[in-house]
Amino acid sequence: SSPSRRCAGLPLSPSPFYQDARLSFCVCLLAQIPIFLYPVLNTVSKSRPFEYLRLTSLGVIGALVKVDDGEVINFLLSTEIIPLCLRIMETSSELSKTVATFIVQKILLDDMGLQYICATADRFYAVSAVLNS
Repeated sequence: SSPSRRCAGLPLSPSPFYQDARLSFCVCLLAQIPIFLYPVLNTVSKSRPFEYLRLTSLGVIGALVKVDDGEVINFLLSTEIIPLCLRIMETSSELSKTVATFIVQKILLDDMGLQYICATADRFYAVSAVLNS
């Protein structure tokens, strides 16, 4: 499907900083900007500055999954967001754990996301183990 058709269904509330928030969101996703956040999500430092960066980066990913769009979930699954979120759920601050859990929950609530998690026993058990801890 064309990028303009994919973006047409991305409902976001208007932002005071953008005349068309959907366009800004669409440009962000299509430019694969969230991938640039992954090195921050991949850091293991527990220092306050890194925790703030991690939390802010998770907030961007959280805003993406909040839209409830299959294209967003498909994009995130193709970038291996699940292992990053699982590690954050195990090792980071409570607030980062909460946002990472929200992201995993939104992915699991999507049919494509659930199918991805259940596709292999390793993925299923990895998610199950972290959610049970």
